[in-house]
Amino acid sequence: MPEPLASERAIVGKLVGDNAESWDLAGELPVTMLRELGARKLLCAEVPASYGGLGSTSRLSGEFTAYVGSLCSSVRSVMTSHGMAAWTVQRLGDPHLCGEDTWLGVDTLPVPAEAATAGQRG
Repeated sequence: MPEPLASERAIVGKLVGDNAESWDLAGELPVTMLRELGARKLLCAEVPASYGGLGSTSRLSGEFTAYVGSLCSSVRSVMTSHGMAAWTVQRLGDPHLCGEDTWLGVDTLPVPAEAATAGQRG
């Protein structure tokens, strides 16, 4: 039986490679890599296909996230946060606001703190 999400694991393996240590030392993940993961719907494999996601089961998504964590714990942390946000929207969001263009994808990458607090400094 083929490994679940095998092609997705291969994509992440290529994008992350052996860069985790250098990213940790730099204190930053490359935005281009995160955007690529988002564009390929890999930040949360559980997002339903009807909303543009992979539609994976919770178990398979968790195993996939654990695999990514074995490559880079920081990317796993982004995926975990993304999954929590996706779960919240799915469970508590207004269905009338949902559509193909509203799933949690590329456009929900973290905003730098200085951008989020712009205009709030005294």
